[in-house]
Amino acid sequence: SHDPTADLRGPKPTQKLPSVLTRDEVETLLGAADGITPSTLRDRAILEVLYASGLRASEVVDMEIGDVDLQTGVLRASGKGGKDRIVPVGRAARLAILRYLKHGRPALVGVLETRELFVNRRGGKLTRQGLYKIVMRCARDAGLDGKMTPHTLRHTFATHLLAGGCD
Repeated sequence: SHDPTADLRGPKPTQKLPSVLTRDEVETLLGAADGITPSTLRDRAILEVLYASGLRASEVVDMEIGDVDLQTGVLRASGKGGKDRIVPVGRAARLAILRYLKHGRPALVGVLETRELFVNRRGGKLTRQGLYKIVMRCARDAGLDGKMTPHTLRHTFATHLLAGGCD
């Protein structure tokens, strides 16, 4: 009269693992944003920051110039719930940001006064959708379209840190 299996639950469905790029694919992606135009300098800096820091897209677009300390190699990210954290960035990302700040951003901003670190081609605040389009265009140019999103770089960052021996 009583089914002993009635209260049993089946196993949880397996979750799909996030996509991760290989080190060679990351190099190819970064190479797709290699150039000296203001937009290309911005795009390279964005990709370097995403890969070097594991930040979310919203954290990158909300970053202001004062959030970056190129001397010490850290940046302040405002994350979910309004919580700030200090994140180290490597030499390649610092150099890309420096090139962008010296040669790219002034040309994009022109006479506008804006505190945002990354701006769109008209000098205004870069949106998450704008960042998504930049990353996807670079991925397409690198032959990685369909394989990644901006969040893929966050997972790639974490996976490469673990593979390198970080806790």
